[in-house]
Formats: sequence, structure tokens, C-alpha cells
Amino acid sequence: MSLHGARGIAACIVVLGHTANIVTHYGNGFSLPPGLFNASAAVVLFFVMSGIVLSPSALKASAGVSDLTKFYIRRAFRLMPLMIVVNIASGVFVASIHPLLAYQEPLTGPFRVDVFLVGFFGATLKINGPSWSIFIEIVASSLMPFLAVAAASRFRWLWLIAVSAVACVPVSTPYQVQIFLVPFFVGACIPFVVGSREWLRITPAMASVISLGFLLAFNFVRPVAHWMAPELNVNTSPLVVIAETVLIAPVMAIMFLTSWPRLLGAKVFQILGDLSFPLYLLHFNILTLVYNGVRVAGIDEGWVVFMLSAVLTFLITLPLAWLANVYVEVPGIAAGRKVAGFFGARLSPRVS
Repeated sequence: MSLHGARGIAACIVVLGHTANIVTHYGNGFSLPPGLFNASAAVVLFFVMSGIVLSPSALKASAGVSDLTKFYIRRAFRLMPLMIVVNIASGVFVASIHPLLAYQEPLTGPFRVDVFLVGFFGATLKINGPSWSIFIEIVASSLMPFLAVAAASRFRWLWLIAVSAVACVPVSTPYQVQIFLVPFFVGACIPFVVGSREWLRITPAMASVISLGFLLAFNFVRPVAHWMAPELNVNTSPLVVIAETVLIAPVMAIMFLTSWPRLLGAKVFQILGDLSFPLYLLHFNILTLVYNGVRVAGIDEGWVVFMLSAVLTFLITLPLAWLANVYVEVPGIAAGRKVAGFFGARLSPRVS
């Protein structure tokens, strides 16, 4: 439950980070302390968490064609229904509304049919910026049964070295996908590494001290790396992503074992966790509209613009995220189970 609550908080951090980006881009000297709302780090946290959640079922899926088929079907129905709805809505926005705005999101547009079509798989930033990470999720999900087998083996540390080495190979791939396989694999290892280690079940006080220390270090990897090497692109640096992964993994392991902090099990954080995926996918273009409304209203003071844009984006996006969760996401998950069961039953070996 604490991991689920953390997912919701991470989604909110992404919204605030993107709000700060657009206000900084157009603002009058507006800036935030480095790392205050680190949206990029929050995405790495999402990837580690996906590895944790998927690895047990992915390991089971490696048992045979039937289980593997069911895993892929369930995963497709988990990701794609919401991606389809959001990409269609985003395509309409980019084709009709975004070109008319005085303050345009720099990552967005222009609309092209080929760009719109690959947007269903997150293979573009031009339709809906945050969907790039869903492309990474799709690729990692396709590899997850194999990553889970490696994570569960006694040679996992050798596999970790191999995955990290591949991440450092200087080849151009969409969004440098090979780099982000590292947090997925490390997350996949966590259930198998710490699941039976009773000595790791530390007291809440010790969990708090350790976790907060690692969280602070994790959050400031990119600002510190940028400060030390201004010429470095911290978003595509394998060393930055690997460092973030190494620092966030102990926190995720503690949460996995101890449910620290218990506060994240509260209903408000569980609701945020439920809404995290649609909140993450829906907010970007809504934020652009809100920011334009605030500026057109004559408000120009940077901090006021930031606060109003953030609050109004949450007020608009959260109800829409609830509708998307209830009428798209949850039915999609249920449909995935049914379709997986249908095909799984037909692919299972018959016992005579």
C-alpha cells in the first residue's frame, strides 16, 4: 500500500515539475530551487516500481506459452486502453487548439498523421509529452519475463552488470531505452533479493532515517550532475540514471518489506495511487491550456502564475483522471483478465 501511495505522490511531482518548466520557459525570471519538483527522477521511480510489481507475475509467465500469452495480454490491456483514449484526445488538441495558443508547450506539435499514429505507443513527444515513458514501459514489459528469470536467478548480479553495460553503450535508440532498462531490472530483483531477508525488517524509525537519506540523495542526482558538468545531458546520461536507480532501490526495498511509511496507506494516498496513471497521462495538455488562461487573464507574476497553474491543473485533471480510471482503466484491466483467461485456456496443454 505504501508503494501504491508513493506512485500517486510521484505523479503529483511530475505535474508540478511540468508546471515549473512551462512557467520558467515563459516566465519573468521565475525559477525554483534545483530538484524541488524533480519530474525526471519521479519517472525513474515509476520504472523501479514497475519492475517490483511485474516481476513475480512475469516469472510465472516464463513457465510456458499459455502463461506468457496471458501476461502479455493483461499488460497490453493495462496500458493501451488509456493510451488510446488520451492519444485521440491529445491529437484533437494538437490539431485544433494548440496552434491557436499564445503560449505553446515547446515539446508539442505540429500535428502530423504519422506522428499521431506512433503516439498510440508513446513513440513521440509531439502529441502528449509524458507518453514517452509508456513507450519505455511497453518495451520493458515485452522483456520483463526474461528480466524476471534473470532477477530470480543466483546470477542476478552478473545480469545487473550486463544490463548496466548495455545501458552505457553509446547507441542511439528511441528515448535511449536501453538506459531505462536498468531501473526496471533493479526493481525486478527487489522481491527476490529481499523477500525472505528477515534481518532487513528494520524498525520504523530506522526505516525513516535510511529512506529519507537515500530519497534526498536520489532527488538531487540530476541537479548535482548538471552543476558539476553543465555540458552533460543529464536526461540521457546512463551514469545519472544508474546512480538514481542505486539510490532509490533501497527505499523501494524498505517499502516493499515494511510498508514504510504507514501514512501512505491512508485513503487519500491510495486514491492518488489509483489515479496516478491517468493523472500522469492527462495533465500535460490540460496544463498548457490552463497556463494560457492564467496568462491571458493578465497575471504575470511568476510565483502567482505557477501556483494558479498548478492548482487549476489539479482541479481539472483529477476529476478527469477519476472518470478515466472508472470508465477506461479499470474496465480495461477487467477485460484483460477475461481475454487472457480465454486465450490461456486454449493454449494450455490438455491432460488426457
